Parts: sequence; C-alpha cells; structure tokens
Amino acid sequence: DLTKDCQYKLYPLKNPDRLVLDIYRIPISKTTTQLAGGVTYTYAQEELNGRPIVSYLVSVAPAARLELRPFSAAGMYNGRGSLAKQAAERGLVAAINASYFDTDGWVIGNVKDKGNFVAMDATPRSGYVVQGNEQKIVRDIAYTGSVTLPDGRALQLKGMNRARIANDLVLFNSYYATSTKTNQYGREVKIKNGRVVAVSTAGNMSLEPGCVVLSGHGTNAAALAGLRLGDHVILTQSLGSSIADAATTVVSGGPLLVENGRVNVRTAEEQMAPDIARGRAPRTAVGLKPDGTLLMLVVDGRSSASAGMTLAELAQYFVKLGAVSAVNYDGGGSSEMVINGKIVNKPSDGRERLVSIGLGLFIK
Repeated sequence: DLTKDCQYKLYPLKNPDRLVLDIYRIPISKTTTQLAGGVTYTYAQEELNGRPIVSYLVSVAPAARLELRPFSAAGMYNGRGSLAKQAAERGLVAAINASYFDTDGWVIGNVKDKGNFVAMDATPRSGYVVQGNEQKIVRDIAYTGSVTLPDGRALQLKGMNRARIANDLVLFNSYYATSTKTNQYGREVKIKNGRVVAVSTAGNMSLEPGCVVLSGHGTNAAALAGLRLGDHVILTQSLGSSIADAATTVVSGGPLLVENGRVNVRTAEEQMAPDIARGRAPRTAVGLKPDGTLLMLVVDGRSSASAGMTLAELAQYFVKLGAVSAVNYDGGGSSEMVINGKIVNKPSDGRERLVSIGLGLFIK
C-alpha cells in the first residue's frame, strides 16, 4: 500500500525503452557483527517461500578459542530456569536452548558434558557430538544401562537424573541435585568405585561427586533388597554409538535435518511428535560446514514479522548456509538466542520461557 518506506530496485529495459521499479513486499536486510575472534553474529530479515523470516545466526570458525557445551538453565542442577540469566552469569558469548524437556525439567534427550552423563533417554535421536577435537552430528543416540548384582542378575536402568515413577529403576548422580528428591516408597543404594557404600529405604538420598545412587520402586526396589555394604556391582552404560560413547560432549535433540550436504529430515525415524514435525514454528538448530565451522541458528515464528519454518525449510536453509550436517532442537516458545547475556530474538510466548538445557560457547 506504499504507506511506509520500502526497499526497491530501479532499472531500465530496452525495446521499448522503459524504466522499471520493483518494490519489495518483504523487507530484506542483513547485519553481521564480530563477537570474538572467529565468531560472528548475523541478524537477517528475509523472504522464504513468500513469507517473512527473521533469523539469528552465530558462526564459529574452527580456530576460535571457544567450544560449544551444554549447561543447566536451572543453575548447577536439573530443572528449569532462565537461559539468559545462566548465560550472563557464566559469561557466555552466545547461547541457545537445546534439548526437549518436561514441565518439571525432566530432560528428554541424551546429554554428556566433559565425558560425564547428565541426562539420558532411550528414544533414538540425533545430536551434536564432540569427540576429541572433532565436531559431528550423529544419528540414533539412545541410552541403555544396566547394573549387574553380585549374584549375576542384571537389572535394566529405565532412566537417569529424572523423577522416579512406578516400578522404576533410576540412576542419579551429582548433576541432578544435592539429593534424589524421592519419597520413602522405594529403596536406594549409593555406589562409589563399584562398591555399595550406603543403603536406605528413607528416600531422598544425598548425592555427591564421585558417587551414583540406584533408586528402585516396586519390583525394582525388591530386586535391590539383597545388596549390602561393600558389595561389588557393575554399572554399564551406552549411547548406542561408539562415537557418542567416546565423546566428551553429547547433546541430542532431533530430528536430523541435513546429512552429507543434503536435506534428510528424519521425523518418523526419530519418533518426533506431530507438533514438532508439522507446520511452521520458531526453530533452534545447530549445523556444521565442511571446514568445521559451527552454525548456531534461531528463527523467530508465529508473528507477522516472522512466519517460522517447517523442518524441511529449516533443512534447506542450512544447505543454503553451506552446512553438510544439521540437527534440530526444541522450538516453539523455547527457541531463544542469547548474545553477551541479552536475548536477541523475540520468543513467541512474548517472554522468555524457562528451559532445561542450553548450549553455550565456553572459553576452551
């Protein structure tokens, strides 16, 4: 309607001679700033399939003295909290939200930090992995765990660092909290260096670095009843991938978006819920370029300024950026990018949503 300033292009054509004025319906702009050595931030307004899109991209060159690592948005422990607050307190150059979560902060995904298990899930999902000095996007990361008792019986772990439910056997470590936060209707066994150091039916057993606690309910509480102080037990854990098992950093989300430089959106294979798999929404994702450049991307959505993206559009966008691999993370109202302690995108809830796990750039 030409009631405000518009971007345009003016050019001549021949046969017949005429002057052409092209007016852009959707504003197109891009601003790039340097955040640190080898790290740039790009704000972009553009058009995608006839719709306006606003995106926020952090690019990290391989030579940058920063590494992408997970952190708890709740602070030191499990739960939900402000990504912006934690990023500011940790002095992170940039941070984005990452894994899916339940309302109480129960992480729906697999997370390792500095080689330590933080949260685990049995559903095979793709994720960002660091093994040695190499970054990768890895398919089908899925947790399995068991504990072998002195009599040879092997009990299957059903979860880690999450609430214990009926007939559960959950493993807790000090990344969860200062205690297991369980009730008295179960049995808990503390293990250090493969030996039982405490047994309790009182619940809420304390958690310290270097120790883990097996917490059983119902049939699994009964299965732990024979353990005594000093007993030797064997704890076995795997992420179903030799790369992920050997990695120092693992943060799964899903689905996979790009593989070997081509769009490969694996929503069915990774059992993604319909609200994630379908439609346009705000999105958060991570990609890698052939030279090892890391791409951290957030796209606004659900507004007149930015329509959001489908997963297929998100994958195509990463290919356009030059990514050879990419993985999706929690989106919708959770999508958030923080630069130097400040939220730069516009969360679709109208305010910051409390999330569980973030991915941030830490000094190496």
